[in-house]
Amino acid sequence: MNGDRSALVNPSDRMGQVVLPSLIDGKPQEVISYGKCSSVIASIHGLSCAACRRYLEELAARAREFAEWEGRVVIVSAERSGGLEIPFALLLDSDGQLKRAARIGIPSILIVDRWGSVQLRHEAREAHDFLAPSEIEDWLRYLAIQCPECQGEVF
Repeated sequence: MNGDRSALVNPSDRMGQVVLPSLIDGKPQEVISYGKCSSVIASIHGLSCAACRRYLEELAARAREFAEWEGRVVIVSAERSGGLEIPFALLLDSDGQLKRAARIGIPSILIVDRWGSVQLRHEAREAHDFLAPSEIEDWLRYLAIQCPECQGEVF
């Protein structure tokens, strides 16, 4: 983990559902896919931010690996901007709804399991010290083999 910028959280720390409009078509979308897959939520300044944009390109290069571990990546932008084609949901949060619900700053990464438990909050802060895509893949792999009943690995 990246020092004091990542925080493992209590597994009972659940995030309520947040519904935000798509930057593509304006239709409302749920940020978390309860019961379906783990979610990686990248909260960014916007596509006009060069550092955030570079990070999204790094994530997009790993999209296939994330999907293999049943991971859904959701990009939440604080500003309306476009011009980057990525294989992820791109949502607008101009009023900070996600920031309040998840108790995060911008930019940040949240990793939420399929049952809605927040597993990791990572504050990238103004230095844009995001989690490495390989670290996100490790989290998705770990969450893919978890059993909700026994709170352990499924073999």
